[in-house]
Amino acid sequence: MKANIIDLSGNESGQIELPPVFEEEYRPDIIKRAVLAAQANRLQAYGPHFYAGMNTSAQSWGPGHGVSRVPRLKNGRKAAGVPMAVGGRRSHAPQPNADYTEKVNKKERRKAIRSAIAATASSGLVEARGHRFTRELPVVAKNDLESLSKTTDVIKFLVGLLHCFQQLISVLVGAHRQSKSGQ
Repeated sequence: MKANIIDLSGNESGQIELPPVFEEEYRPDIIKRAVLAAQANRLQAYGPHFYAGMNTSAQSWGPGHGVSRVPRLKNGRKAAGVPMAVGGRRSHAPQPNADYTEKVNKKERRKAIRSAIAATASSGLVEARGHRFTRELPVVAKNDLESLSKTTDVIKFLVGLLHCFQQLISVLVGAHRQSKSGQ
């Protein structure tokens, strides 16, 4: 598989033989599994201290006192240490020792990476993701692009030659998600 090389002025200045990774089979199922595993492995454990709400002298009075059998403080009648009591523990609180990691086999993960790289060369798949472009994919630029030291020069290259101004704006603005409120 070959790709055209473009210079900083936007002209084609030759062709390059792409590595065999671009000829890999597209496997969205494996890509999704690897991405979800990577996202799960980023999660940190959270939850209360294992003894939260239980650090109390409360004991049940037992039957025969005309009150319910909830644990009560030693120096009074106040219920404590149970979920329905004020200051009591949470029922079914998240466990801080929970393991959220997911394992993906090495070969499967590497296959997912190769498949995702190969998908970037398919214009149909890239358009299906909502990206708009006018050049053929993949876009290969000359090494002169690395010598650009100003961001404005890179933006001119992306906007003028690749005609991806709308794409650039959508990336800059981004889709922001409102954070969840804590409990």
